[in-house]
Amino acid sequence: MQWLAEVCVKRPVFATMLILSLVVVGAFSFLSLGVDLFPKIDFPTITVTVLNPGASPQEVETEITDKVEEAVNTISGIDELRSTSIEGISQVFVQFVLEKDVNVAAQEVDVIVRQHARPGFAISVAIANDEPDQPVRAAYKALGYRLLRTEGFFVQPLHQIPSPPAVVSIERVQTIERAAQLAKIIRRRPIAADLLGDGAPFRQYVAVDGDAIVGRVRSIDAVGATWCAAMYVEPSHRRRGIGQALMAKMLHDDRAFGSRCSVLMATHAGALLYPRVGYERLGTLLIFGPKKRTAHEQADLSR
Repeated sequence: MQWLAEVCVKRPVFATMLILSLVVVGAFSFLSLGVDLFPKIDFPTITVTVLNPGASPQEVETEITDKVEEAVNTISGIDELRSTSIEGISQVFVQFVLEKDVNVAAQEVDVIVRQHARPGFAISVAIANDEPDQPVRAAYKALGYRLLRTEGFFVQPLHQIPSPPAVVSIERVQTIERAAQLAKIIRRRPIAADLLGDGAPFRQYVAVDGDAIVGRVRSIDAVGATWCAAMYVEPSHRRRGIGQALMAKMLHDDRAFGSRCSVLMATHAGALLYPRVGYERLGTLLIFGPKKRTAHEQADLSR
């Protein structure tokens, strides 16, 4: 580079024009760059949901979630792998790198799930609010799936949490007696004593009218976020603000325990409640299950 320095010293006009030409080219390139205030960046994401009614969160995690994660983790191009394990339900969220084609990702996950899943498994696909769902429906139909149901996907960023008045007592389940009372209502095993403290992976809340539990909701820790599940209010106590009071109590505790947001899935009926407590709908989950094989197809497989 010594020769360039010598030329610039001996010919200052040439050096000035060289620098100006670079500036002009740079300015022209900068002005011609495509700029979008809200660029469309959709990371391919697949959700695997496994149902095992009656299983405890610990059993779901060890017997289902860990095995699904281990199997799915062999797929190339995974950017993030998250999961939640709650009573009777395991969900594994697989987010791929931006370059990964969502249809290819769906096929690869489908192959893995079919190899390891029992009959009756389901696969969930997240679709953003402004995205058409017909291509995804067609792709999974071609893979041999049928659409079971759709559910809204909601997020509460925990910036603003309402504090509605409670017409009944709202409390967190932290005693063995209250856990046993709840277990009789939902016909499940009581929450273990070691899962009633602050270090537990989930928190259970109930609405109590007199001595009766008339509502309930659960918050499950999910790696920096929380998952809202099992929201229910007895029909005799609906339209009295009990659901909002339950959710508000849960969300305030979520933020106090360090969660960045609360997420949930909701049917059409639930979708009317959750925006009232600050949840924003980000999209829709399409939940697919394998089609039932005909007798002819079963015969072909048995050959």
